Amino acid sequence: MKKHFKAFGLLLTFVSTILLLQACADLFADTSLDIPPPRTTSVSEEELEEAQPLVTAINDFGLNLMRENGVKSQENLVISPVSVHSALSMTKNGADGETREQMAAVLGVDALAEDEVNESWRTLIDSLRASDPHPASAPRTFTLANAIWYQEDFTLSPLFESSVQDSYDAIVAPLDFVNPRAPRTVNNWISRQTDGLIENVIEEFSADAVMCLVNTVYFQSNWSQPFEQMATRYEDFTRLDGTVVSTPLMHSQKWLGVYQDENFNVANLRYADNKSSLYIFLPHTNEQFDATLVSLSSERIREIRRDLTIAEGAEIEVAIPKIDTEFSSELRTVLIDMGMPDAFDMRSADFSRMFDAESFAAFNEELFISKVLHSTRLIIDEDGTTAAAATVVEVLAGGMPTEPVTEFICDRPFIIALVDDVTGTILFLGAVMDPTQ
Repeated sequence: MKKHFKAFGLLLTFVSTILLLQACADLFADTSLDIPPPRTTSVSEEELEEAQPLVTAINDFGLNLMRENGVKSQENLVISPVSVHSALSMTKNGADGETREQMAAVLGVDALAEDEVNESWRTLIDSLRASDPHPASAPRTFTLANAIWYQEDFTLSPLFESSVQDSYDAIVAPLDFVNPRAPRTVNNWISRQTDGLIENVIEEFSADAVMCLVNTVYFQSNWSQPFEQMATRYEDFTRLDGTVVSTPLMHSQKWLGVYQDENFNVANLRYADNKSSLYIFLPHTNEQFDATLVSLSSERIREIRRDLTIAEGAEIEVAIPKIDTEFSSELRTVLIDMGMPDAFDMRSADFSRMFDAESFAAFNEELFISKVLHSTRLIIDEDGTTAAAATVVEVLAGGMPTEPVTEFICDRPFIIALVDDVTGTILFLGAVMDPTQ
């Protein structure tokens, strides 16, 4: 007999962690719930082209999320557009009516049919995984995985289950959310996927939780041209409010092209995987930081990346701070302001496509998002970059410069975009306001 709660909830946990994906058989009694190996299906150029509207949507969503969240003068901000978008896209497969339309608009996929979005995610996931150049026996540098736990007394909608499995490779398993050990089950899985960088995302489940939806992403790669540790030295970094902090700046002479704009310069530092780059948007002055952030869009970044590909290189002194920063934010208000209020309203939200009719009726036909938490970790040093992120969503019932650039010194706030160059997807997006934080 199914349990009936006074009010019902759905916890959707979206973990965007760019860290090593490992086996987790010890966390499940059923070893069939281990993460499936990457598909060997190759992705054609035609398929990648068809997925570009989704890539554009992911990138613009991330930029809008970053701007809407707000950048503070002394606090770093780092988000993973691909993770948050992936998690919300899976959630949207369970939404209907105005709730689904609002979510589609915020995610930038309102011009696409749901099947198109899901098929594009299938293509994108396959391509991102294929971006790993290492053989199967070598450690991975990029992984992406999805998992869904649902209240064991209820039944998922077959269409919802097949959609998240076929398009997102989600593993699906029952879980007793009332059991005090339930958070540990999910947290352990998240920690394993993030190589321990993201831990204890969930302190406890709401008494009304009926689903936990998790996305993990991991990225780690060395620079194609590492920085010499002996060249790293403490220097002044002027924050946006004019205050100065002393921080280690990594120095190197590099041959690269620099994109020049009236408000900022852009340099891209390539990784050894030859598939991804860190694009650094450095405003000419602190007064031009806001103008730089406002001017960025998926299309603008695509143009900058294209121009940098053909730009004539030069020997340039590059200096960027060493960074080990964490960021956490409650995104509920931000997402409401971006245009999806119904998903957070008990009476307006429609997530009727997640469970079968009998289970949904048991919830009094009321499921809504109560909170969205996003946490990230970014480490940049002389060797390379490691980045991780976690997102938890709980749903309950009831003018160009003319002078050549000779140096690129990041001694003031700047914006970064860690991009998969094969697909053009922004994996991580951030504003470095104080590298000491």
